Amino acid sequence: MLIEAAIKWAIDLHNEAGGLKIGDDTYMLKLESFDNQYMPSKVAEGAQLFAIDDDIQFVFSWPWEKAAEPIMTQAKKLMIFNSFVNQPNPEWSYCLNQLSRVDDWEGGFIEALPKHHPEIKTLAVVLQRTETAEVTADLVKDVLAPRYGMEVVATEFWEMGTTDLYPVLTKVIAKNPDMMYLSTISPGDAYLLVKQARELGYQGALGGPTSAPGLVEIVGAEYAEGFMAAEPNYDSPYYNEEARALAAEWQRRYPQMGPLTRAPIAFFRGAMCLFQAMEDAGSVEVEDVMKVFDDPDWTFHVLGYDGKLCGLETFGINRTMSIFVEFSEIINGEVVVLERVFACCP
Repeated sequence: MLIEAAIKWAIDLHNEAGGLKIGDDTYMLKLESFDNQYMPSKVAEGAQLFAIDDDIQFVFSWPWEKAAEPIMTQAKKLMIFNSFVNQPNPEWSYCLNQLSRVDDWEGGFIEALPKHHPEIKTLAVVLQRTETAEVTADLVKDVLAPRYGMEVVATEFWEMGTTDLYPVLTKVIAKNPDMMYLSTISPGDAYLLVKQARELGYQGALGGPTSAPGLVEIVGAEYAEGFMAAEPNYDSPYYNEEARALAAEWQRRYPQMGPLTRAPIAFFRGAMCLFQAMEDAGSVEVEDVMKVFDDPDWTFHVLGYDGKLCGLETFGINRTMSIFVEFSEIINGEVVVLERVFACCP
């Protein structure tokens, strides 16, 4: 629902302005949806339906994008997806990744951490088990923590759907880490983990490049105090009036979806980037849009800043969107953005 709302928002903004203007033509946009039930087989089924059966040129997909990749490549249709792990490459060019590498996302946060909390020296990585989470855990332990003078003293996973995290957290607390490092988890899991860790008496730092909007209201100010996240705060000086207006507009249109956090931002940015590329190409054809992506000087404008595609040096093709990582902390019951780090693989 959240992802669908974010894409529909971008569509509605264009339609309300009169449509997408491509050369001398104007197109009204429409979103078709398919429930993949978070299953790779259903992702492949959806790709088959949209890209081949219905001949739709542009398809948003999340998660399990690799299940759709062979179908999308065979059909020569463009897939827009979210992944820290699976990145476009010359053999997988019919795509656009709305996120940079896990290295850039996690690295941006961990780089900022010792600037604001030099007392944190040991980390326990606590994650829900997924493909991305396992890659993240190894990266933080073997590369990023040592790079910035920290050590991972424990790594623990819980399985999807688990609501009793006390056994996992008890093992983590026994290692006495300065910080429980969280990432690649949903806000709901973040609320649960913070609450249960504090109930067990853990007094160390909590957080990571994750999102937990409304944490203070949900777990209480005492438990939430000091929680660090990659959380936007549109009142901070890192945002301009354009971004603030968009954040307010999201709340007005979709009050049931909560604030404009990084999950809807990713798909809104992806859709806006795609539509701008179509306009700049003067075409709705996939091959013409990809030529715009391949222009190293091309920029897209969304949420008050100009972004670029990256990845040519790292992956051999520019199909990865630049992102920013915001380091925020709950201080006296308020989310305060302390730093913004732009992340883009070369």
